[in-house]
Amino acid sequence: MRRNRDFVVPQAPYTSGGAVPVRGQYTLDPFNWVHGTVLEDYASGDDRGFFHVTTRVDEVERTGRLLGRRALKGVVALGGGHSNEAPDYISFTMSLDRAQWLYRAIVAALRAARGEIGYADTLLAVLEWADFPGAQGWQMVFEDAWDADAEESRIAEKLQGLAIVMGLDAAGVDPGELEHAGAWDAMIEAQRDELEHQATGKFSYDSIVAIEQFLSEEFYVSDYWDGGACASLIGFTARWDQFKKGDPAQVSIVQAAVLRGGWPEELVPLECEIRIHQEDVALVRTRVEEAGAIECAPLFEASA
Repeated sequence: MRRNRDFVVPQAPYTSGGAVPVRGQYTLDPFNWVHGTVLEDYASGDDRGFFHVTTRVDEVERTGRLLGRRALKGVVALGGGHSNEAPDYISFTMSLDRAQWLYRAIVAALRAARGEIGYADTLLAVLEWADFPGAQGWQMVFEDAWDADAEESRIAEKLQGLAIVMGLDAAGVDPGELEHAGAWDAMIEAQRDELEHQATGKFSYDSIVAIEQFLSEEFYVSDYWDGGACASLIGFTARWDQFKKGDPAQVSIVQAAVLRGGWPEELVPLECEIRIHQEDVALVRTRVEEAGAIECAPLFEASA
């Protein structure tokens, strides 16, 4: 197993691309960046920090830098966000737990797109990272339906519709059972042989996109997700022919320090992310999934 790499934060002042020299200190702690916002709770735990999931860890280690999409000149993002939002910014999660969730989902999706896992295991992976139907947001949909009897038939139709999108035969299954994760797991295992006949990489990846889209459109609870809860969907945007070129071995969690008082950040509450301009980001550790994170200190002094 390859060891992680640590990096020294560059000494301020520094210049890049003709920018005005910047003085300041680098911090590992995201709390002050989101204090007083709906994201505060997600940046207050012992595992807090600035974490990014890269799909090109060897290149990141070679250059010692994280770059936005514009600087990467066409490298396709594997998931999350709209196609060209904030092209000069880096997206960070603010807890290691959230970064590990994203890391596992991207690795699973890549393996599915490359045909390295079967379709049944692809479905199980999607349900796991989406935490469907167990997550509080999804359960709120069912609870609302119980409070309004007229809605129960619509929920049943949506659950049956999800099964169809997934390629499952839910005939004879009580829709009420589909409100529990065990029923989906059992249905997938019972139909594993039939599902494997569909197991091309393209079919698996396109199904991931379709399943997430269906969950977002049919089971979205605005009062919950818009209230600051982290969405449990990735939102893959690349085409399969682009996505399949990724290498699961190149996916890694990296940790950064951020220049205090730098370019204004952008908060993305639904994705529980903070976007920082690439010029204000200093890489401090790669392959965090193997070695763990650097302990978050209140202030990380710039050093030579």
